Amino acid sequence: MLYDALGYSSELSVIGNNQDKTGWTIDERLSGIKKGTKVTPIVTAVFYTGEDPWDGPNSLHEMMDMDDKISPFVPNYPLHVIDIGHDEDLSFDNKALDELRLVLHSIYSYTADIDTSIVDNSTLALAGILSGDENLYYTAVDLKGGEQQLCRALAERDEKLLAAERERTNALLAEKDKELELQKEELAKLKAELERLKKQ
Repeated sequence: MLYDALGYSSELSVIGNNQDKTGWTIDERLSGIKKGTKVTPIVTAVFYTGEDPWDGPNSLHEMMDMDDKISPFVPNYPLHVIDIGHDEDLSFDNKALDELRLVLHSIYSYTADIDTSIVDNSTLALAGILSGDENLYYTAVDLKGGEQQLCRALAERDEKLLAAERERTNALLAEKDKELELQKEELAKLKAELERLKKQ
């Protein structure tokens, strides 16, 4: 609401400053704009990309606890929510935006691993950011452009995750092996010391 109000106020101020004030009436001078001036409509929408479906209010009235007798006198303010990851009726003429809708929907509905849709890697990178999947983001960025099947991108991401996990496991095992060797050496020293003491 504040954003819209400031937008209208700013536009009216610019229009008023650029208008020829010759012959203005007193009312026009007080308001700062010529009578009949029109402004550009502002439509504010929430582009929601969250993992869970939008369940918040969709209007100012939904946020109020008021009597039905009062509600006709309280201006309502609708909230236009575009739930891109969950609204199955959505479709966009813009290819990149429609791909983003498809990818997020596939990720949130757990069908991305079988989705054979061809998508741009830059869209996959953005979907990785919006869904909080940094591994998908880095997988898409590493491919440096181009397109691929969504399921293949996720398979590559999973392969990288498994490889990183194997590397971590191997490093941990190597560290444990080193610790075990040191403990064996220490035990051998203690045994030798014990044998020496027995001979005394």
